[in-house]
Amino acid sequence: AQKHPKMMFLMPTAKNPTLITLSASRREAIARVARQYNVVLIEDDLYGGLTDDPTPLMAEYAPERTIVAGGLSKSVAA
Repeated sequence: AQKHPKMMFLMPTAKNPTLITLSASRREAIARVARQYNVVLIEDDLYGGLTDDPTPLMAEYAPERTIVAGGLSKSVAA
């Protein structure tokens, strides 16, 4: 039997240090695979509020399996 991860940690918006943001199609693909293999997604949206990127959170593609974490210190500093 193949083993699959149970959890995946993501920083899909303004990933540090590259500032790369995953496209909507890439997020949809990740959500699809997460559903297929019953993987919980933990989305670190630390820099999401500091960008003008309109790409939705991973939680919008897979709300039933996504936990969103943010950072108050970054929001207050902005």
